[in-house]
Amino acid sequence: GKEIRQQLFLIDAKTGAYKPFVQDTASSFSDPAFSPDGKQVVFRHRQQKRNYKNEKSELWLMSAEGTDKKQLTFFPESDTTAEWFVYHAGPPKWHPIENFISYQSFREGKYRLFAIKPEGGEPWRLIENTTGLEEDWHSWSSDGKWLTFGMADYSQGLVD
Repeated sequence: GKEIRQQLFLIDAKTGAYKPFVQDTASSFSDPAFSPDGKQVVFRHRQQKRNYKNEKSELWLMSAEGTDKKQLTFFPESDTTAEWFVYHAGPPKWHPIENFISYQSFREGKYRLFAIKPEGGEPWRLIENTTGLEEDWHSWSSDGKWLTFGMADYSQGLVD
């Protein structure tokens, strides 16, 4: 089979010139997002891209210069409800005003929205959802006052 290259690149929006943001081709990188000040990038990362069924993609943070890479999220080992193909962490969205990153994670059998500080620590549930529906993709308003997100019932499987 063909090998898929999942690498991050930086593109100059004015000139179209681009360069690899990371030189690591053995890992998997996806869903990058700049911090509001442009000094950091959060992204989903798996150290060994070929180990997709056993190694979870987690959120990592790196400086915009491509240095100081550190892991932010650590999916709970005790949660065995998440199969290999679900979001364990991601896609990340940086809150435009407050100092945290929100993301989707499949926990205890449902997708939920979580948040974590860029310096790491314990993640927290972003919203208290008592509907029984799963929390889906999301986005922040530019002033940070509003969060839009989808809710779905995946208990019957994915449908078009």
